[in-house]
Amino acid sequence: MLKIEKEFSLKQLIEDEDFIIVLDTNVLLNVYRYSPDFSDFAMNCLDIVKDNIVLPSIVRMEYGKRCRAEYAKMNNRVSIAKTNIQKQIDVSKKTVLSSLNDLKRFKYPDVDVLRTDLENKMNELISIKEAFFDDRSVIDYIAHSWDSDWLMSLVEYIENKGNVLPELTVNEIYEWDEEGEHRYKKNIPPGYMDAKNKKGVRQYSDFFIWKEVLRYADANKKDVIFVTDDTKEDWWRSDNDNIVFCSELLMEFEKTGCRILPLTSDMFYKEISDAYNINRVDTVDIALNMTDSEYGEMVAERVFDNACYELYYNAIDYIDEETAHIGTEGIDEFEIVNHEFIDAKRLTRDGTAFTYSFEFNVVLEGTSYDYWGKDDETKEIITSLGCNHVFEGTIYIQVEREADIFIDLEECSFESATIVKGELKETSYEELYEDYDEDDQ
Repeated sequence: MLKIEKEFSLKQLIEDEDFIIVLDTNVLLNVYRYSPDFSDFAMNCLDIVKDNIVLPSIVRMEYGKRCRAEYAKMNNRVSIAKTNIQKQIDVSKKTVLSSLNDLKRFKYPDVDVLRTDLENKMNELISIKEAFFDDRSVIDYIAHSWDSDWLMSLVEYIENKGNVLPELTVNEIYEWDEEGEHRYKKNIPPGYMDAKNKKGVRQYSDFFIWKEVLRYADANKKDVIFVTDDTKEDWWRSDNDNIVFCSELLMEFEKTGCRILPLTSDMFYKEISDAYNINRVDTVDIALNMTDSEYGEMVAERVFDNACYELYYNAIDYIDEETAHIGTEGIDEFEIVNHEFIDAKRLTRDGTAFTYSFEFNVVLEGTSYDYWGKDDETKEIITSLGCNHVFEGTIYIQVEREADIFIDLEECSFESATIVKGELKETSYEELYEDYDEDDQ
């Protein structure tokens, strides 16, 4: 959650104290990526403060390059998803039914009955899919309610009002490029994390935007509400489970003699809607008020289930073997006796991609064996009777989530869940002896 050090009234800052609003490119493009209800809500918020919005030239340029593609995706996203679900059902149906050919060839009885039953079940899947989309407004979820690109119209309004900053000259680009290179080598924010994924001048776009904001504030003595959805560590830092704007950037902005209020778009929209009484439908409230901790609680069990296979067969990778009494043959398979969800923390956000760390306490059991040799006749490996172990501790699972539209909050999905760290210690062990009875297990 974003932490603001003091109370503020966004309406007062805008109307009484003449703060300008600077939007990052991702804030504009994300309007296309939200659910239809949220997109309309965001547009209502932006429209009511449009006379106070100032766009850096780099933001206007980046938006112009990508807006048409994002607008097209917005209108097609859910219908494409519906088509892809149907394709998967069709493929599955064909695969399952074709697998019956072998049974028929072997004269297995009642194969035709089985085929009919399976076809009926596959048709049920289609009905479930159709019911899902039919229960949701076609206008809201399949054909987006925008007849034209409202956001483009808003950007053009800002441009016609003279609130897009002048394009950078060639000399300025060369000069700032060199400055950006120098800063990135020293990990000075903003934007240095973009050097991993972007090349050439593009890697300095965040820095260029920041320089434009600094120059405008200094020249016009304007206080700034800066809105960005880029929450990588070259803009924001973690502070006791909160994210705060980089202190280096705050100190740099102080030199202009002006004030800056950094916000993410969800906080910005919430403050605007509260101040100007803009109605938020239920899906918007979910998107604005659902905290990371609530998301963690909702998906914790599915996250753990996703990691179970790794614990069953590879838990040894997360055990402190130096203090354990594991036999030379190791443990083939572990049993998960207990697990408890402890916490989930957001690590990073890059546009619409989120990374979380989920923490679980686990209790595992397993049996290890020592190698004793080989049978002279059968050549089979001979092992000890074994040793039963109990291991307890913490595992950390990294979860990747793509949340480019808030429609996915109904399922609270995630893309992947991978164990990245384990701190398990042996808490007890018991060697098995000759009088050991397997029925006692």
